[in-house]
Amino acid sequence: MKKSFFIHGLKIFVCVIACGLLLGSVVMLLWNWIIPNVFQGANEINFPQALGLFLLGRILIGGFKGWRSCGSNCGCGTGGSYGYKGYWKKRFEEKLSSLSPEEREKLKEKYKKCCGYDDEEQKG
Repeated sequence: MKKSFFIHGLKIFVCVIACGLLLGSVVMLLWNWIIPNVFQGANEINFPQALGLFLLGRILIGGFKGWRSCGSNCGCGTGGSYGYKGYWKKRFEEKLSSLSPEEREKLKEKYKKCCGYDDEEQKG
């Protein structure tokens, strides 16, 4: 168990580093291709400057928000999915209305386990 956790963490770390290198390279290439031609006198930038520019842009414009979910693959969308919680709740209710009572109870149990779906929340 510990070994697989370590390997999983190592894979995530490698992916984060690879994404950082890729994004930094893309920012650097785009900057060096566009900015010096558009603004006469603007200098080309190197890779560390491109990473800094990317991070600055993320902080000022987008932040570091990621897709948040309940931590499982149930697709309920709870836990902050940028205003789509109502969409997922409506979709869940539509699915419930088309099921038989036995299937409905099975699905409710699945959602209770993975996402904290509460029948009382449905009534109120």
